[in-house]
Amino acid sequence: MTLAPADIDARYEFRTFGQDFASAAYRMARLSEPVPEDFWERHSQEIYLISETDDRQNIKLRDAVLDIKVLTRTSGVLEQWKPVVKVGFPISSEKLETEVLPHFSHELSQPVGVSLAESEFLDIVRKNPELHIAYVQKERHGYKVNGNICEVASVLVNGARLTTVSVESTDVDAVMKTIADIGLNDFENINYVQAIQRVIGLSERPFAN
Repeated sequence: MTLAPADIDARYEFRTFGQDFASAAYRMARLSEPVPEDFWERHSQEIYLISETDDRQNIKLRDAVLDIKVLTRTSGVLEQWKPVVKVGFPISSEKLETEVLPHFSHELSQPVGVSLAESEFLDIVRKNPELHIAYVQKERHGYKVNGNICEVASVLVNGARLTTVSVESTDVDAVMKTIADIGLNDFENINYVQAIQRVIGLSERPFAN
């Protein structure tokens, strides 16, 4: 089953990870306009597929759906990510070969059978030593500042706890203004793939704090 990408427009994103963003979280909440109640707090359990060498493909599984975003360009400190694949399990071998695997920077063994369950797909991923599976739990709190989608989240990556704050929009200037308004100008932009690479030891770069 192929699903429409959640957002067909590529958004510019700023996100950073660390231990303490209390000041930015406070300012984000105070500056936010009202948001829908189902955006106040969201919980999810997700599985990220992490390459040892590639941080331009964000590949994750959530609620039996494979979701892929790709980094299309950068603008200053911002990254523009575009959803390209959203497909539910089971996935046919044909769809896997034509729609999913082209977004992997490492080869996967060809599946056998008409369709693959999520567990079977993960078994194929595990056969490639350059790919890693990370289990991520998220508690996300959503806001809207200057028309941007904003978030403060508590995240567990294979049991390691991090805090992340983010701002995203199709409007570069609006994102940059909001970064300044909530006090994030001095922090590094770290996407989810890079953060997980650091947690699991694929990168020695530190977090923002």
